[in-house]
Amino acid sequence: MSENKTYSPEELFQAAVVLPDHVRVVEVERLCNGNAELREEVLTLLSAYSRASELLEQPASPLLLNPPFPLPAIGSRIAGYRLIREIGKGGYGVVYEAMQDSPVRRTVALKILQWRGGRDLIARFEQERQTVAALDHPNIARLYEAGGVDTPYFAMEFVRGDCITDYCTRCELSVARRVELLMQVCSAVQYAHQRGIIHRDLKPANILVTEVDGRPLAKVIDFGIAKIVSDLPVPALAVSPSGIQSSAGPARNQSSGEVASGLMLTKAGDLLGTPGYMSPEQTRSAGEADTRSDVFSLGAVLFHLLSEHSPPQGQARIECEKASRGHAGERPQLSAPADREADVARRSTLPRELDWIVRKAMSGKPDARYASVSELAADLARYLANKPVEAGPPSIAYRTRKFIRRNRVVVGASGLAVLGYLAASAALTALYVQSQVAGRTTRQSAEWF
Repeated sequence: MSENKTYSPEELFQAAVVLPDHVRVVEVERLCNGNAELREEVLTLLSAYSRASELLEQPASPLLLNPPFPLPAIGSRIAGYRLIREIGKGGYGVVYEAMQDSPVRRTVALKILQWRGGRDLIARFEQERQTVAALDHPNIARLYEAGGVDTPYFAMEFVRGDCITDYCTRCELSVARRVELLMQVCSAVQYAHQRGIIHRDLKPANILVTEVDGRPLAKVIDFGIAKIVSDLPVPALAVSPSGIQSSAGPARNQSSGEVASGLMLTKAGDLLGTPGYMSPEQTRSAGEADTRSDVFSLGAVLFHLLSEHSPPQGQARIECEKASRGHAGERPQLSAPADREADVARRSTLPRELDWIVRKAMSGKPDARYASVSELAADLARYLANKPVEAGPPSIAYRTRKFIRRNRVVVGASGLAVLGYLAASAALTALYVQSQVAGRTTRQSAEWF
């Protein structure tokens, strides 16, 4: 980064967050160039990010939380579930593959609250349970049951498959098939948005792909840091005499207002998300995130699907933003400069419409992105249908090329018809000229005799 240019706190944060801890402060000092106020703001962002990362991704500090619940042994049972193996761990929960034997036999993903936290932590776990209970979509992992007193838990659909990027690489999917798969994810996220739920942590690890009847099916998981932004028609969780809560059947009807008001856990200053897939406004505060933050994350996932590289962070993202703003007429590049010739060759074969779509979705300014996930999905559909994409330039030449490509048969037939007409016209003209010449020759011969 140039020392002569003045950068915003968010730009400096993005550049510094990917650096090793021992050089962050030195680099921030250098780039702030004596601006104490700017330096303080950037260091505050970095400190907030470090605290959030520790809470979400590392075992919580004993100073912040009470000791953890003792983790159950593999093979033991919780309620009606037998634990098979551990498949994931987060800041406050552990996820197991488990077998349910009754009333139906099925494999589930069982998430167990690990920490004996305070009211906020319990509320966060409860929010995730209620959020997933409110969602019924084929591309979102379903909630089966929730409950527990001594060991809070909830059982969800177990998705057998890879994360979306690994699946696409393993199956060597074409660009079109990758775009179609992301459109499934867009459908799920738009559905959640219509119910006032912002995921805030969309990334390849939270999008699993399984196969149904030989066709890939994407499933969005992990609404652990989701944000509820409006009253929701959330189904109440029934409470049995044993204290086990279940979503299998409706108990009393809890009003959407009660649920929503009890689950507004995001506070100003919270920093939640995953670098690279997290929108710039989330680096300032999770409270600033809206539906366009998920648009950014989906753009980042699309970036990874197409380039087979993680999205740019820090300085690389800033350079991409500058290129996007300053060279709109040039052939765009989907990713930052690559180190390997194979990467360059791969990018050069990608359609430029997808570059435009990715850049629009990943714009640093929310107002410059797609206004909704449905708009992003519509542009992806236009690309697949060979129609002009809204992210592209509104030039007549571009739209004409897309029309010709989309209507090759009709345009080709019309072209042949025009060529035939011209050929016939040329032949008739030639015959006419020949007849005129022959007529003059005949008259001249008659006059000579």
